[in-house]
Amino acid sequence: MKTNLTKLICGLALLGAAVTATAQGQLTWDWTFIDTSGGYNNLNGTLTTDAANGDGNYQITGITGNYYAGYSNLSGIIIGLDNTYRSPDNLLLADGSLDAAGLSFDDATTYMNIPYTGASGGPYSLYQYDVINGRDLGIVDVGTFTATIVPTPEPSTLALAGLGGLGMLWQLRRRK
Repeated sequence: MKTNLTKLICGLALLGAAVTATAQGQLTWDWTFIDTSGGYNNLNGTLTTDAANGDGNYQITGITGNYYAGYSNLSGIIIGLDNTYRSPDNLLLADGSLDAAGLSFDDATTYMNIPYTGASGGPYSLYQYDVINGRDLGIVDVGTFTATIVPTPEPSTLALAGLGGLGMLWQLRRRK
């Protein structure tokens, strides 16, 4: 019975190590776009990226979030990345900024793109495309964009590895 328990603990430790190795390839970021020009569009949420590439930049693989358009008192939920509107590369630079191709995403009725443009009133522009009416609205706002890494908690991984180590030591002790 104790041998089976030891094998179970060792197996859980190895599984924990494998899951941690996979999860370390993905990073989570909090992001915001804050209006600086009076257009009243504010957006925020979470980005998921792959680990840094050779240039130290991050490929964005997922997005969630909310937006609020104060001028029309509308709000919505961002549902996913868009890889077509304004030809984005969905690349987050090493310093947490975006490049000129920007980040594109959508909700149920609108495609949005936030590229670095150096526009007056803010270094980022918010472009929108109205899907329902088939209209490109162009730049609807300028503002600031920030993204910061969300720390990944590791205590559970360490606990699993510790239990696995104890299980292996227990097994070695029993063999003597």
